[in-house]
Amino acid sequence: MKTSTLRRTLLATLVVGILWTPGAAQRTRQAPRIGPNVLVIVLDDVGTEKLEFYGETPPTCPGGPCDPLFNCSAPSNGCVQPYARTPNLDALRRGGLWFDKAYAMPVCSATRAAIQTGRYGTKTGIGNITSTTSQVGDYSLPNSEILLAELLRDGFQGAAKRSVGHPYRSGAFGKWHVTAASPSEYGHAVANGYERFYGIIGNVTNHFRFTQVLHDKGSSVLTEKIDGRFTTPPYEVDTYQASLTTRDTLAWIQAQTGSFMAYVGYGPPHTPVQVPPASLLSQEMQCELACAGLAPGNILNVFTEPPALLKLVYRAQVEAVDAEIGKLLAGIPAGVLENTTIFVIGDNGTPIFQIDEPPHVANHGKATVFELGVRVPLIVSSPLIPPPPTNDGWRSSALVSAADLWLTIAELTGANAASVKPLALLDSVSFLPVITDPLNTGSRTAIYTQTFLPNGVLPLPQPSCYSLNRRAVTDGEYKYIRAQTSVDAAPCGTASYGEALYHLPSDPGEVANLISLGLTPDQQQRLQILSAEMDAHSGN
Repeated sequence: MKTSTLRRTLLATLVVGILWTPGAAQRTRQAPRIGPNVLVIVLDDVGTEKLEFYGETPPTCPGGPCDPLFNCSAPSNGCVQPYARTPNLDALRRGGLWFDKAYAMPVCSATRAAIQTGRYGTKTGIGNITSTTSQVGDYSLPNSEILLAELLRDGFQGAAKRSVGHPYRSGAFGKWHVTAASPSEYGHAVANGYERFYGIIGNVTNHFRFTQVLHDKGSSVLTEKIDGRFTTPPYEVDTYQASLTTRDTLAWIQAQTGSFMAYVGYGPPHTPVQVPPASLLSQEMQCELACAGLAPGNILNVFTEPPALLKLVYRAQVEAVDAEIGKLLAGIPAGVLENTTIFVIGDNGTPIFQIDEPPHVANHGKATVFELGVRVPLIVSSPLIPPPPTNDGWRSSALVSAADLWLTIAELTGANAASVKPLALLDSVSFLPVITDPLNTGSRTAIYTQTFLPNGVLPLPQPSCYSLNRRAVTDGEYKYIRAQTSVDAAPCGTASYGEALYHLPSDPGEVANLISLGLTPDQQQRLQILSAEMDAHSGN
């Protein structure tokens, strides 16, 4: 079976709430594309241990709270089902390529900045979250950075350019979160190459009630107050942040007549822990929520609600986002979808209060540089991927950083990256060779990740100016962590650091610090190599 035929068959199996029909596809089918389309989907706060196909969190009890006749009881703290139903993500990885050593930054803004620029936070200044008035600071990704949209706008010359100036159009939808919260930054995406940004600047406090920014190139920035009803039926799916993101993305994609890149950031399952619309959930999940006395729109307090209830609603949120991904892919005309490479990546690990302990260590989650905080799902579906040998898709252990999407997309589309950004200034490494040959082990030998405060590019090497500085480097086998433990009260005083070295194959939970236990000569050498790699990226 040819790759395109197999991929079309697998994509057709996506489970969605609203199925597309051949007639609809014919009505919206676009002209042939100049180059491959690109769809980047960013998951928010989903670690690998929360997706069943990674198989990292065995259930603590058989079955679920609901039996086939929907006789059920509320979940208890001692019985936790870790996995959401994600048939659409599962279909994508079964027909494509999925990575088990893909890494992001510990927090979302830092990862999103790395995706957009192909550069680490020590270069861009984004080491922690933006769009806030807390101590993090209202810092924005500088306009001097070359974002993905600018790469695809300016990376083509000569015959590759259309009469309108470039072969690609780029749109950004959903969560942005790389700028300050001020209205002056609402046009940030369009000012940096995107033709359209319909979405939210940062996080929301209610997934049904939020302010959406609407900005098209050449127009004024508008805002729209979303105030969806959810206390009484009918529950308005189109006012759910994830649903609105799908709708806006599809409207833009279906209007394109040439090659495009769509960057899509879904808000859930990021807090608030809020019950999604029932229409996005399976009957089993609806039953579980009803048994727990929960209805769409209900928000749970992460400090006072039982852990089992928090995990239940988290699973519902992941299930809802999976349903929206299915709707998104089903709404793209078949001929267009076949020429689209899809990247699905997590922006950081799972929040600490959503981690199942045991078997995991809860305080190793989001905002830390432990595996649970930075190792994330990465799924690629592309016509360039050879047919998988099994129904499990291609599984790769190649090292990949979120920053690598930048140069990978450049090579995938044919954009001349060096013409828009000197390659020596990038931290991105293309993994296109792994996409075209999943048996390829990739070019990376190490992954670097970091979170720091305050945001902003500090003069290096002066890392002691940070009030928070956590860094890690891994070669896939050993993991070296260097975390700032204290700093003098004086500005840029002398910082203190804690160090750890872990052997991931034998200690995936990162609990046995080899530095404390005593290093073998081989481990000492590995530590020196990883430490030098860290110094090369962080200035000390």
